[in-house]
Amino acid sequence: MAYDRARVAERFKIPEEGLPVMEHILTETECEVLDGFLPEHFSGKELEKYLIGHALVSDRDGARRWVEQAWKRGVLWLEADGSYCFGSFYGRLDIFAVMERSAYHALPTKQKQALDAWYFDAYVEGLRQALRDPKMQNGADKGKKPAQKPTQDRVLTLEEALAFVENREDTPYLADCDCRVLKEGCEHPVNTCITYRTAENSFARKGFAVPITKEEARQVILKADQAGLVHTANPGGLCNCCEDCCYLFRASKALDLWGSWPESGKRIRVEETCIGCKACVKRCPFGVLALQEGHIAVSDAKRCVGCGLCREVCPVQALMLEEKRDSTR
Repeated sequence: MAYDRARVAERFKIPEEGLPVMEHILTETECEVLDGFLPEHFSGKELEKYLIGHALVSDRDGARRWVEQAWKRGVLWLEADGSYCFGSFYGRLDIFAVMERSAYHALPTKQKQALDAWYFDAYVEGLRQALRDPKMQNGADKGKKPAQKPTQDRVLTLEEALAFVENREDTPYLADCDCRVLKEGCEHPVNTCITYRTAENSFARKGFAVPITKEEARQVILKADQAGLVHTANPGGLCNCCEDCCYLFRASKALDLWGSWPESGKRIRVEETCIGCKACVKRCPFGVLALQEGHIAVSDAKRCVGCGLCREVCPVQALMLEEKRDSTR
């Protein structure tokens, strides 16, 4: 059965950057269903009937397996009431890059760069929409700029990150960092994302994130910390981020929210006991510290996110975290 590529692209919300790889991330049958199956919302049985009736599968068992696989691949989106709708290129690209990494890796470099750029722009636009939401303005003092926090992400120190997983009673799941997978070329570890999300379309529900113990979650954090990754958390989980790949910090720059989002209430202070060894300068991923006249100085306080990574390598404990004043947020 032939399918109309333009119609498939429209229904699956495939951008121009995704058209060259459409047949890489969608199977022929998936394209045929997107082209010919018209309902916007439907039950699994309705789709199974369509698959059998159009000879796209051979029997009912095959139809059930197809529906389940299409949901896992992000081609279908499962609603809370058990019905389905079609997913989108945005969600499918995330799964394709993370769970079908060899196929993603095999794409030409320029295509992957274009996909990463498009995905990042789409992510940032979603944040901009959140900032435009009138509910974001609630609680702002009259005459003052409202707090601009498009998500609840916040920067944690190592101690806070360990406490985050220790204090939760629900099961942690471990998944790969989609930011570093999509961007590629990062030297940092990838298997670093701890999630507690178990909703209908989560990686945990699909089997892409594996359940781990609290102790295993602690070890993930400790290894990420040793690798120089910044711990960030929100109600759904904990990530271990690098500055150049992770969308959180890239978006903070793009939205001019550095220092206020992801939320960071602390900054580093250098004590007089500093011996100027520069271990902290090498450790800081944000270029906050510099050697000046034999001692380390905070060269750009506004860039400090209060992660504490530099503090951990100081041999004389000359680095301290202090609360930020409003003017530096």
